[in-house]
Amino acid sequence: MLQNSIEAPITLDRRGWLRTAAAGLAGLAAGASEAQTTKTEPAAGKGKPTEFQIACMTLPYSRYPLERALTGLKGAGYSYVAWGTTHREGSATVPVVAGDAPP
Repeated sequence: MLQNSIEAPITLDRRGWLRTAAAGLAGLAAGASEAQTTKTEPAAGKGKPTEFQIACMTLPYSRYPLERALTGLKGAGYSYVAWGTTHREGSATVPVVAGDAPP
């Protein structure tokens, strides 16, 4: 039981409490989403456009030496590469980056 400022009892059943709690959570969520949209971000269409770096993985070339993979990707017009894990060098499969290499 709750009491208001003039000391009259306020009864609140389970459904009333759930309604009040849901309204409070909705208010918090609305306030949080409003706070996120009021950040100082440039408006869409203004400022410098986003530039993406499009890369291609060397994974499709894993049966070939790494040099062949890089040549093929450059010939296809890619400027950026995402490394595959291993490549075939001669008759051996060789990792592109050593397992104990520093980060």
